[in-house]
Parts: sequence; structure tokens; C-alpha cells
Amino acid sequence: MKYVEQVKTIFLFLLIFLSLALTFTIWTFTPTFPQIESTPATEVALGASKAVDEVVQPTKVLYHSEEEAKGTTNQEQIDLLLGVMKLWQIHDITTISEDTPVKKLTSFMHGPDRATIYFPGPVPFPVIDSIMNITDDSMPEASFDRMVVAWGEASETDFMLYFINSKSGRVHQGNVSTTELENLQNQVVEPAFANYSTYITSKEVGVLPIYIPESAEKLNTYRYLQEDIPEQKLVDGLFENPSSVTTTGDLVNREYSDESDALMNFDESAKSVNYVQPQAETNDPAIPSELIFKTADLSIPIAAGRMITAISAWNR
Repeated sequence: MKYVEQVKTIFLFLLIFLSLALTFTIWTFTPTFPQIESTPATEVALGASKAVDEVVQPTKVLYHSEEEAKGTTNQEQIDLLLGVMKLWQIHDITTISEDTPVKKLTSFMHGPDRATIYFPGPVPFPVIDSIMNITDDSMPEASFDRMVVAWGEASETDFMLYFINSKSGRVHQGNVSTTELENLQNQVVEPAFANYSTYITSKEVGVLPIYIPESAEKLNTYRYLQEDIPEQKLVDGLFENPSSVTTTGDLVNREYSDESDALMNFDESAKSVNYVQPQAETNDPAIPSELIFKTADLSIPIAAGRMITAISAWNR
């Protein structure tokens, strides 16, 4: 019995040493996991790719003088102006107003000696840079829906372009060399005032002036054949494992889902598709210019975080 205390002491020391060894092992343990290979991205084409200037197109141009406004919605006549503008070197784009009053905004767009180009939706600067030649090294991600060519505001070296967001009141200014004025006047402005329809407005209509043709115009009627995208093509492109996708609904409205909670709703009557992948959702804001570039590409990038390219209202 005289060694009992020594045995207890040794046993206690062993327990403390074992505890310290186990604690150190837990602290320094690094599990080994098999490397997860990233899923290579592929693309499922929904249609033929288009150039950006085939998707982003103005709907109307107004030419203002001191006495009258001439305008056109004819695409060939609009392209005549755009063709001249594509040869310009646009430089020194700056923000001149973040919240322009309505009266000042009206003077920017409808003052004399200028052309106002109407876009059906906001155009980000990187998108217009891919259509025209903007020489600035940095490009704002800001958007505009009106572009004004103010040949009446010319200095010895430059005349002005205004990029206007009619909703927010933000106005950017760019410069173009006055050496381009002669071609603009001869090829575009003079034929416009000679041949285009007269447009009128009323101060009682709209916050900003709304211009309409003074005389009734005969519009062309077009017929077209509708081509549907096969549903299975969308299923194969959007779902991780198409063979595990289940379908519910009827002939008019169908839902496709899989084990990842991805859901695709196909509405036959509205000819629309709605796709949600919760695992790929993010709070990061979308970049407008990238959305338009993807719209022009008309394809679905397929990877771990899947998404469907939006076919926007630009594709007229």
C-alpha cells in the first residue's frame, strides 16, 4: 500500500499528458477532402447570335430647328444617321448633371439645331461603346435612353453630344470634332428637313414634350412565322440532371423541377418561360451592359451556377 500514492500520481500524470496530446491533435488536425472538379461551362444556343447594333436600335429620331421639328421612325433613315455617327471619335465623356430639372432637360432634347435619338430602353455606356467609337479609357456603367446631337453648340474644335436618362434626369456630355459637321449636315440633316415628316407637340401632354406626326401616316403591316424553342432543349440546358426532372401541369402550363429545387415554368398561352435556381441566387446586382451583351448572344451559359439569358425588349 506504500506505493499507492506514487501509482496515483503516475496515472494522473499520464491522464494529463494524454489530454494534452488529444487537445493538440484536435487543434492541429486538418482533414483531407477529395478535390471537387469545377463543372466546365458549355452553352446551349437558343437562336442565332446577333451583333449588338442589331439588338440595340433606336425607334425614332427628331431633328429640331428654330421653326419646326422633323422626324422619322423609318429604320433605314435612322440607320443613315447612325452610319455617320459610327465614324466619329467620341471623347471626354463627363457627367454634367445628376438630377436635371424638367425645363432644362427639355432644352437639352428639343432646343434648336439638334437631333434627338430615342431608344426604347436604357442603354449602358459599354454597350454604345461597342457600337460607336468612344475613345475614353474608362467608361461609366450609367445608362441613357436619349442621345442628342447638338451641332448648334459647336466651338472651334468640337460640337456636343448629350446622353440623357429621361427617367432620372442624369445627363452626360461627350465631344466630337467639328471636322465631322460637314458630312452630318450634307448627308443627314439637310435631307431630313427636306423630306421627313413634320412632328408637333403640346405643352398640355406629358411632363416632357411628346412629339407625334402632324399628318396621319400609313404604316406597314408585317406577317411572320413564329418558331418555338423546344421545351426539352431548355430542360437539357438548365437542369443539372435532365433525366431526374419531374413534370407537373397540363398542356397549357407546365412546371419542371429537380432535386436541387430548381423550377422552370412553361406557359404555352403567354409563350413565356420562367426559371429559378435557388442555389445560384445572389444579392449582387446585375450589370446592365452584360445583360444586353448576353441578350445579343442568345445562348444559355451552363455551369455550376446556372442561368438563362433574358431575351429583352431590345430584340424588336
